[in-house]
Amino acid sequence: MEQGNRYTEEQDYSSGKTALFLLGMGIGAALGVLFAPRTGEEMRQTLRESTAKGREALGQRGQQLSESARNLMDKGREFVQRQKENLSNAVDTGKQTYRETKDQTDNGDINFRQ
Repeated sequence: MEQGNRYTEEQDYSSGKTALFLLGMGIGAALGVLFAPRTGEEMRQTLRESTAKGREALGQRGQQLSESARNLMDKGREFVQRQKENLSNAVDTGKQTYRETKDQTDNGDINFRQ
């Protein structure tokens, strides 16, 4: 009789494991159905839409970068132009000062010899 009870306990333990395994399989199958990937056509459509969005975003970013580059080039040209004007003004001022000083020394207004 003792062996009969032992066999039943092992059977209960084994059937409990089997029940848990089957329960786990059922839950897994249910989750698989809930989270199943889309059909092939749906997935292709999603990929097309994502690709179109990506291209649009890249195009917009490219336009922004192009505009930024144009702005930087314009600012650079303006800076160079201002520097040219400043240098030209400085040269003109130097030439004028030289002429005035030369005229004064030639006329005897300024004597550098001492």
